[in-house]
Amino acid sequence: MIEKYNENDKKKSSEKYKSLEDKNYKSNSITKTVVRNKNKSKGNSSIKLIFSTIGFYILLIIIGILCVFPIFWTYIIAIKQDLFTGDLGAPIPDQIPDYWFSLLPENWFNFSNFIYVIKQTNFVQYLLNSLAVSIGTTLIGLCVSITAAYSFSRFKFRWKGFLLDSILVTQMFPNILIIIPIFLVWSQLGLLNSIPGLILVYISLAIPFCTWMMKGYFDAIPKDLEEAGMVLGLSRVQAFYKIVIPAVRPGIIATALYTFITAYNEYMVALTFNVLPESQTLPVAINQFFPPYEIPKYTYLAAFGLLVSIPVVIIFFILQKHLEKGILSGAIK
Repeated sequence: MIEKYNENDKKKSSEKYKSLEDKNYKSNSITKTVVRNKNKSKGNSSIKLIFSTIGFYILLIIIGILCVFPIFWTYIIAIKQDLFTGDLGAPIPDQIPDYWFSLLPENWFNFSNFIYVIKQTNFVQYLLNSLAVSIGTTLIGLCVSITAAYSFSRFKFRWKGFLLDSILVTQMFPNILIIIPIFLVWSQLGLLNSIPGLILVYISLAIPFCTWMMKGYFDAIPKDLEEAGMVLGLSRVQAFYKIVIPAVRPGIIATALYTFITAYNEYMVALTFNVLPESQTLPVAINQFFPPYEIPKYTYLAAFGLLVSIPVVIIFFILQKHLEKGILSGAIK
């Protein structure tokens, strides 16, 4: 009996051992398959990541070429001479020399056209007029827009929604509708052909949009910051200047840069209000390179355009970090 019992125990233990081996074999096979699948997925994901990265950089290179090539081609035109020859009535292809299409000029540092533009076209006066108009519009327009936007963002008063909608509606109409009545009033006040008169017009065009921009930045600042400052003894005005203004500084810089560039590049209003050469801005002064009944001077035009762009490029690179912060802070509420 004891021997039979021992044999049964041996059989049971052997069966259990076999079942455990089977389970271990199955679990090992499952883990191996899982590891293989993970390795395959990692390999596929790494390949996809490599191709996506390559495609992303190729797209960036294409966009960069599209952005830089017009500036490069303008510079190529600006350093060449005798761009157009022949009769004005001849077809344009017959007026263009063959060497104009060569991408590599003979002299990469031929600045004679730039020197001509600066010395012979009163460029410095036009530049000073543009800077005066742009800086004046930016400073005065920002002061008005910041206070208006803060009022709309923080205070509750009657007709608030109606006033905000009215400011937005004014941006839907073309500037020509506003220019005509303002021109008639300015002619009676003697503000035509003057820098202050042009600044006032630009301010009236810039304030509505700047107010909406600054309101978005003020809305992103929690009211608890001001309330905490006023609990500590600050007045409303002190909390505004010491707490709110530093918090929205990137937004102020972004709005100021937008206002400056808009006023600096504006053409139609400046052409209408400032006709005399001593009060003209750079976008209007560029018309002198399109003389009537003559071949346009495209070499001088290209040099003039590059010189006009230099101040804006310098300001943009100086304020680039603040501009990025301002865009992000205005987008997050």
